Amino acid sequence: MIDGSSKKHRACPNSKNTRRQAIPILYTRGSHYEVGFDMGRTFGSMIRNFRTQCYVLNETFLPLYNTPKGKQIYEETLASVKASFPQYVRELEGVADGAEVDFVHLFLMQMDEILPQNMCPAPKHSSSCGCSSIVLNQKHCAIQRMLQ
Repeated sequence: MIDGSSKKHRACPNSKNTRRQAIPILYTRGSHYEVGFDMGRTFGSMIRNFRTQCYVLNETFLPLYNTPKGKQIYEETLASVKASFPQYVRELEGVADGAEVDFVHLFLMQMDEILPQNMCPAPKHSSSCGCSSIVLNQKHCAIQRMLQ
C-alpha cells in the first residue's frame, strides 16, 4: 500500500504472466561467462518467456536449423563469431546456462536473418530490422547495448 489505503496498489500485476513496466538493473562483475551467467540467472524467466513466444525463432529459425544446410550455416556462423568475438560467445554461453535455456536457441536469435537469407530464394522482409550497436572509443565511456 502506497497511500495507506486498503486498496491494492494499482501497479500490481493482475496475473502471474504480467510484468511490471520497470527497468531491471543488474550489478555484476567477473569473466565474460560469469557476467553472462549472472544475467541469465537474474533475467531467466524473461529470457525463457521471450524464447517461448518468439514467433520467428519457433516458426522460421528452428525449422531451418533442423535441416542439414541450416545446421551447416549455423556451425559456420558460430565458428566465425567464435574466431572474431570469443568473449561474446562465452558471455552468451553464460546467459544460456544461467537462464537454463538451450544455447542454440539464443544464438539462432542473435543470428537474426542469416539462415533465411542464405536458405530462402527471396528475403521475407523488405526493410531491415533488429538491434543497433554503438561503439565509442573514448576515455570516459560506458559500454551499453540494446538487444531487441
